[in-house]
Amino acid sequence: MRSIIKTNSEINILRDGGLIASEIFGHLKREVVEGNDSCSLDKYAEFLLKKYKVKSAFKGYQGYKFNICANLNEVIVHGIPNKTKFKSGDIFGLDFGIVYRGYYLDMSATIEIGEVRPEVHDFVQKTLHSMNQGVSAAISSNTISDITNAMRKNLVNETFQLMKDFVGHGIGKQLHEIPEIPGDGVSPQHDLKIFPGMVFAIEAISVFGPTNNYQILDDGWTVVTEDMKYLSALFEVTVLVNQDGPEILTPL
Repeated sequence: MRSIIKTNSEINILRDGGLIASEIFGHLKREVVEGNDSCSLDKYAEFLLKKYKVKSAFKGYQGYKFNICANLNEVIVHGIPNKTKFKSGDIFGLDFGIVYRGYYLDMSATIEIGEVRPEVHDFVQKTLHSMNQGVSAAISSNTISDITNAMRKNLVNETFQLMKDFVGHGIGKQLHEIPEIPGDGVSPQHDLKIFPGMVFAIEAISVFGPTNNYQILDDGWTVVTEDMKYLSALFEVTVLVNQDGPEILTPL
């Protein structure tokens, strides 16, 4: 248990790193506009990482070659940056993380480009609300299942689904630590009690459709909705559990 509760010195590092991650993320979000593309965005991320003297959390992870994950429209997670131009009506899930003084910070947001359909805007906002409800449940004396249940009850219905196989997680010296925190389904650590000092990457990953089935493209990374029929959205923040409630370390 002690190994997943951060010390005060670790928490200070994570707080400082979270501010840097959020600042870089803000720069990247402003470049998600019509006519740009995710390949250019990844190159800009490389420039910003060097400018802020931090490392990418993703580049080199299990052989991944990029600084961001680029999740356009039907891409759920782990999308590889490419030269497809953003156009009005698209939604783009930007997933980004850094390593600061040996500790990982992780964050994601889905950005609406130009004019999106009202129902798509509603879908994106409900995914964000689902994540926020999960964050609110990350309190001392709750369990991991309380976070999952908070996210699920605020989103899942006949129209919207949350992913079961791609999950939030503990974070710190490693990008992915225990516990697993699914938006739907049951975590192997579902009954783990939450204590102050725990740090989680809480994420809601959703599908605008009747199923959360998915497929992985031939590149071995890009995960898309079933037959690429349905849109997907994601939001993620790194969260510290304090005695008096959750603290978002990586504001979006």
